[in-house]
Amino acid sequence: MRTEVLRELSRARTPVARLRSRTTAAATAGIGVAALAASSIAGLGGADLQSGGYVVPGTGGGLDEFVTGPGGGLAPFLAQAGLRPGAVLAAVLLVVPFAALAAQALRVGSLSQQREAAQLALSGATPTDLRRLRRSRAARAFGIGGLIAGPAYLLLWLLLGRALPFGSRLLPALQGWMLLMWPAVAAGLWLLGAAVAGRRRAAVAPLAGTTSPDTPPSAARVWLSAAATVLLPVAAFQISVDGGLLALALLLEGLLLLAVVSGVVARGAARTTPLSDEAGGRRAAGRARRRLVAGRLSRDPAVAVLAAAQRRGSPRAAGAVAGVLFVCGLSFGVEAVLVADVLTPDEGMGQSNLFFYVGGALLAGIIGITAAVVALLALALSLTDHLLGARRAVASTAALG
Repeated sequence: MRTEVLRELSRARTPVARLRSRTTAAATAGIGVAALAASSIAGLGGADLQSGGYVVPGTGGGLDEFVTGPGGGLAPFLAQAGLRPGAVLAAVLLVVPFAALAAQALRVGSLSQQREAAQLALSGATPTDLRRLRRSRAARAFGIGGLIAGPAYLLLWLLLGRALPFGSRLLPALQGWMLLMWPAVAAGLWLLGAAVAGRRRAAVAPLAGTTSPDTPPSAARVWLSAAATVLLPVAAFQISVDGGLLALALLLEGLLLLAVVSGVVARGAARTTPLSDEAGGRRAAGRARRRLVAGRLSRDPAVAVLAAAQRRGSPRAAGAVAGVLFVCGLSFGVEAVLVADVLTPDEGMGQSNLFFYVGGALLAGIIGITAAVVALLALALSLTDHLLGARRAVASTAALG
């Protein structure tokens, strides 16, 4: 396939293709913004910075001058070097739900993509040509998202950096090296899109309409991740890590928890009950008969069949969303305990510095809510795409009552 033909086929012409491209670019822009925010905060170094105004000796004790420079006016939990790795960790973890949304956006219109692949195969396109076409489309969408990440980060900096009062800003001032970081992030996202599209499951026989199954992670991988999740905190406690190493250990722990929960949910979603399991069949039939006799939700069996088919069709999508929501829920629980300790006078913190502790917990909660919303958007996108692909089965089930 010539480059001109590949470039022409890569353009989005149908409404579904435009939705896929725009959704992927928007999710990729979120990844780029999170990466730029993490690099901007990490670029402050390991020294403590003045968070607000300071007193000039001999001027009567007023706030006569303010700190200028990249770290001037930052919130206290960003200005302190010991707490800064936590902010970098939060920005890095925010990449995960946006990556899940981008991966799911690439699957939008999978049925139309299969039909197009069948038509191209009938016209003489080889599997290598189809793989190049997928890579070109994904790299194009990811590259556009990387280019959008720069202006999006600038807007975010205006809202969370420039617009906030001095001493409560959440992003450092713009630096010259960020102009070089933006193209680097865009190029990295472009390469990531090409790599993801190359690993995507594709039609095994486009003319026959069959696809390779979306298999869940192996049990050995799940058990290995679970063992690493338990051993990592023990090793970190024995070594007594702190600062940047502690943030790295927390990042690895969060990713391992994400992998464990995602693997368990994906394997559970992909499980099917064998037809030879008569005991299980009798129990299911008894439950369905009791529902019908009681006159409650008589359509539950059909709905359960369609829901089980959807889970088996994309177990990795369900597992990824479940993992993100689990990590978000765990962070909400930790933040709730922290806020409760701060507001309890007997704990020693009392009401002395509510902005420092409650403000940090509130920021972490906002980041967690953002991650949960993005993960739910990915789940909704997955369900919508599955319903479009199985609309004939849904219509026949609805017609049969």
